[in-house]
Amino acid sequence: VFETMLALDGTVVRLAAHLARLAEGAARVRLPMDAETARAAISRTLAANGLTAGAATVRLTLTRGTSARGLALPSNPHPTLVVSAGRHAPYPTGLYRRGMRAVILRRTAAIDATA
Repeated sequence: VFETMLALDGTVVRLAAHLARLAEGAARVRLPMDAETARAAISRTLAANGLTAGAATVRLTLTRGTSARGLALPSNPHPTLVVSAGRHAPYPTGLYRRGMRAVILRRTAAIDATA
């Protein structure tokens, strides 16, 4: 599961909401997620990459960690948290004036792990 966020001057905008959304996604695939660990990792990554001034894009990815290959979820997962960050590249100026069209789909799928 992943979440992409905007950071301004070293602070992620709406971080609590992003972490809640990430935790919800992680719970759906039975991965434990520690919000405080994620917060600390984000801060360290921004600081280590000199991204504490101006706008940055942060991507937080939680994987199931190392386990046997295949689609089955591990019974006792040890997830890996990956944080990457870089300077924020804004959209072209015209999009801020005119806006853009977006299509949002809400689709869920039930997964039968026994099939």
